[in-house]
Amino acid sequence: MITRLNMFLASWLLATVLVAQDHQATRRPIATIQFEKMEHDFGVILQDSRNPHVFTFKNTGTVPLIIESATGSCGCTVPDYAKHPIQPGEESEIEVVYSPGKQEGHQEKTVTVIANTK
Repeated sequence: MITRLNMFLASWLLATVLVAQDHQATRRPIATIQFEKMEHDFGVILQDSRNPHVFTFKNTGTVPLIIESATGSCGCTVPDYAKHPIQPGEESEIEVVYSPGKQEGHQEKTVTVIANTK
C-alpha cells in the first residue's frame, strides 16, 4: 500500500508562544530562528518505509539558540536535532524521519519545537 504525507512544523507557533511566556518569567535571552521552509510534502510513499527529510534553519538573532526539545505528533514521526547551542549566524538542521508503518491515505504530521525563541 501507499500513503501520502505532508510534514508541518506548524506546532512551532504554539511551542514558541509557550516558551516565550516561560522566558518572560525567567528573563532568559531570546533568540531568533528562520527556517528555510516550514513544511515538506513527501508525496506518495510506501507502507513500512523510512522517509527522512532535513529542515534547515539559521539563528538570525544575537544570542545562542537553544532547542530544548523537538517531538513528533506520533511515534511514526521522529525528529533529531542539535543538542548544543546554535550560535548567532550559524545554521543547523532538524532531521525528521517519517515511518508510516501500516498507515494508509493522506497523512499530516507535525513536529513541535521548543526553543528560546520569540
